[in-house]
Amino acid sequence: MKFKNKDFKKSGTTTNDGLIHEEYVPLIRAFEHIEPFERIPNILLLFIDSVSYLNFERHFPLMKNFVRNNDFYELNGYNKVGINTFPNKIPLFTGFFAEELLDEKYRGKIYFDHWPIIWKIFASKGFRTIFTEEMAIYGLFTMGNKGFRYKPTDYYLRPFTLKIQNKKYLNFCYNGKLETEVQFLNHYISISNENKILITVLSNDNISKQIL
Repeated sequence: MKFKNKDFKKSGTTTNDGLIHEEYVPLIRAFEHIEPFERIPNILLLFIDSVSYLNFERHFPLMKNFVRNNDFYELNGYNKVGINTFPNKIPLFTGFFAEELLDEKYRGKIYFDHWPIIWKIFASKGFRTIFTEEMAIYGLFTMGNKGFRYKPTDYYLRPFTLKIQNKKYLNFCYNGKLETEVQFLNHYISISNENKILITVLSNDNISKQIL
């Protein structure tokens, strides 16, 4: 589904010989202020796909130290409940097994706007919401599925990520900058005193590249 282009812009430089530089820039749009029901910390839900607990210990030393030194809550009792990403992540996002919400015969034929996804709960409590995926071409709700008819969260970077997908993977940077989602997060958290929830899914592409 195509969404209106309000979350990024395209800029470029040209000469008489043609285009010499092109870049897509994420935008942080201002929304009407929402006064939260109560002051509680911002929330970051971080999903690292296809990584076992032991592989996390081996391959993510920086992230492991950051998580454990900053009072993150690890789901130590979490176990896989399906064969791949979709059936494993959907219970975490919705509280239901995937097969409870989606009959396999409708796979790829329906949108997920009506699903009870966790960001809806936080949105109802005054949170601004953002959903990002490190590799949008393998999106949780879009790979083999139709995704969303309407933008599901306040900030939804899938259209932007698709635009830069083929230009991004030089050491997982884009135009020599740090991972775009990380840059966006730094600004997003600081834009106001509203409560915010960010859900991000890291790639299952190649664990040898997932050393953080």
